[in-house]
Amino acid sequence: MLLNMRRWRKEKKKIMLMKERKNIVMRLEMKGLKNWKKKKTKTMKMATKRKHKETIMMKKRMQMKEKKMKMKEGTRTKIMKLNTNKRKKVKRKRVKKRNRQEVQDGENLDEKLPGMRLRKSPTTLRCRVMTTRITRQPDMPRTNGDEAALPRRPLLQQQRPETENWPRQARRNRPRKKKN
Repeated sequence: MLLNMRRWRKEKKKIMLMKERKNIVMRLEMKGLKNWKKKKTKTMKMATKRKHKETIMMKKRMQMKEKKMKMKEGTRTKIMKLNTNKRKKVKRKRVKKRNRQEVQDGENLDEKLPGMRLRKSPTTLRCRVMTTRITRQPDMPRTNGDEAALPRRPLLQQQRPETENWPRQARRNRPRKKKN
């Protein structure tokens, strides 16, 4: 009930605002018609400028309202300010929740893997994402072979690259984080 009342009030406000705007525009047009025969003076120029500004402000207000409504609907919008006065709107995509598939003891994981879904990544490249999530009890070992039950061993000295301070060098190759 409350939500319906709020919506109704908002709609009523919208209608009232639209009527007010129409009246303002009509008045300005009437003034313009009256002063049409007269020479365009400085005051007339100022009035036209003011009218133009008002229309721009109205448009901006409407856009902001639409944005707010969209935010409520669920699409998050990020506004990036450019060097100019123009604003660029970038939509963030919401990632759908991955399906949880329980794996029972003795079941082969390879049979479950073909159930992976293709979905669009944020960079609009199509990539494969695993939708299978293994849910197991903490006492039980993993079901995909004996190796998985053993803890991971650190790399031996022979397997490591020959360069000195190898972990630091590996860090250098990572792409830098983009600053906002």
